[in-house]
Amino acid sequence: QSTWDIGWLFFDDLTKSYRQVRKSSGGGTRHVSISSEANIDDVLTQGKQLFFPNSVSSKGSENLFDFEVRDFQQRTFDTYSITISDIYEATKLKVLSLYICTKPKKEIVLHDRPTDR
Repeated sequence: QSTWDIGWLFFDDLTKSYRQVRKSSGGGTRHVSISSEANIDDVLTQGKQLFFPNSVSSKGSENLFDFEVRDFQQRTFDTYSITISDIYEATKLKVLSLYICTKPKKEIVLHDRPTDR
């Protein structure tokens, strides 16, 4: 088991960057334990359970967002099969921090074609 920190970053359309969701809004940094052999998919699952209980957050329903996991420098992972142990080994950090990142899905608007009258 490894103890590490997990946070939630929400994409801000105004600044075109990810901003951390504060504890008072359902975010904050959480200290969690997970198997060192868990992979990024497992991290994403745990993050959704923490920040989207019952699939809903302060920002809306889980199905309204695209999700990804980023590291403490907001870098994405090349593969989601990388394990917590691999990340610890690569970073040499004492406490690992990972972030669940959410970005609102782009709405696809289908326009009706005008009908002949």
